[in-house]
Amino acid sequence: MMLQFYSTARILFVFYLLYNLCGHPKVTWFEMMDSRCGDFPLEPNSRQTWSKCWSDHFRAIPNAKSVSGGMQTMLLKVLAQLLNDTDKVILLDIPVFENKGDPAIALGEFNLMQMLHKEVIYTCTYQCGSKQWQRARDMVDTLGSGNVAVLAHGGGNVGGYPERDLKRYEMMEMFPDVKFIMMPQSVFFNDSVQLRKAAKMYAKHKDLTILLRSDRSFEVIQKAIPSVTSILVPDAAYGIGHVTRFMEPLYDVIIIHRADKEAVSDIGSFRFPDSVTFIERDWDGHWPTPRGETLVEQLHLFPYNGLLYLQRGRVLITDRLHGHIVSTLFDNLPTVLLGNSHGKVRDFYDTWGSPHRTAIAHTAEEASSKAVDMLRRFYPDRAIKKRIGTLDEQILIQCYPLTSILHALGLPEIDYFSLDIEGPEIDILRTIPWADVKINVFTIEFRCWDGDSVDEGRSRKKLETIRKIFHKTGLYEEVTLLPPQSDPVKEAKDSLDVVFKRKDLNKS
Repeated sequence: MMLQFYSTARILFVFYLLYNLCGHPKVTWFEMMDSRCGDFPLEPNSRQTWSKCWSDHFRAIPNAKSVSGGMQTMLLKVLAQLLNDTDKVILLDIPVFENKGDPAIALGEFNLMQMLHKEVIYTCTYQCGSKQWQRARDMVDTLGSGNVAVLAHGGGNVGGYPERDLKRYEMMEMFPDVKFIMMPQSVFFNDSVQLRKAAKMYAKHKDLTILLRSDRSFEVIQKAIPSVTSILVPDAAYGIGHVTRFMEPLYDVIIIHRADKEAVSDIGSFRFPDSVTFIERDWDGHWPTPRGETLVEQLHLFPYNGLLYLQRGRVLITDRLHGHIVSTLFDNLPTVLLGNSHGKVRDFYDTWGSPHRTAIAHTAEEASSKAVDMLRRFYPDRAIKKRIGTLDEQILIQCYPLTSILHALGLPEIDYFSLDIEGPEIDILRTIPWADVKINVFTIEFRCWDGDSVDEGRSRKKLETIRKIFHKTGLYEEVTLLPPQSDPVKEAKDSLDVVFKRKDLNKS
């Protein structure tokens, strides 16, 4: 009997899912992340797997507070390990200009050091040179080279800005015997000659760690400079942590569109319905920041002025990576991302981004359309004309990877899994990590409808696709159809579900 497949303990698993979705989680997201991914590993060969564990979870979480908090936690775990033998750091190459993104990175870097109880004994801006670096060198000589670490400000300027690579190399030459950490970077090289030149420079330092903020950048550095330590982490701006909205939006859509060499010029024009209010500016020169009395004060003013700028909108369209990153620090600012010429926007999204509050567009027209869709979804009270034949109401739910839920609950396996969600059963099956999750018995609905009638052709095709998926795992065998059907010709018409069980399942 089919009842033999049920286990009271495992049926509670379904109740647990419903309980979480109704807003009463007993296991927090951070507990799931920590229990699943653990601390930053000492073994270098395990670090890439650890980073991917975190990034896979980030992509499944729609809640901005959980994402920003999780990113900050991941950065703290990595930096705590890298700086475990020193409590003093030097932070160089700090930006002090109106580009709100770079100062946000720097503020995140300072916050991370403060949270780790590391004393920043010396800082210097991107305009500093050998004279200022010598002061830092003198401090290192006084304290001892093993008692201080040098941190170079992160960003997106490795390769794409050769002058910055050269300046970092000159910095490293001042500190050849000191632990040197390049904070999270994106990498872009115009050609292999430029890549080899930079690789040769960076490889000369004996204790260099390069933190990379995208899969592609990590792969480039790992392959080009295998002698240095490279680690995949989020952008350092997440060191700021979650920020609560402190003003109501004034526009439906706010557009931050860059005008420098990283801009993509052929995206067209943004067009919206008459009822949609929008403003298009770049925050680099159109939103000046008050001047602070000190460097640290200025580093707070720049990014928080950027947060103020962003909060004027209900939906953001941007081709600036930190327009997107800063927008994820607070709730309810969905974003449409356009690419930039260096590819770092899409690279970051592909590594860490969540599709729940972010959409990708390639043209201004496409971005405009997706922004209006987001307005309808996240701000249903806005009086925007509805399109006939489209879904008007959507509900956001908190999603957790199946492996994390099982791990957090202490369940080694699932006895019975019923998949009946009116359409995307195949899409769900393709997300299951078969090597990591043991599910003893499945029932999957395959029937498709055409109005009030069964669509035999689509039903048969769906059934065969499901069979191929299970056959490919090598772990399952088909048990029966429900209702049972002995005539293959009629199975697509008269049956609803197909049942599979693991080959190693105890039949008793």
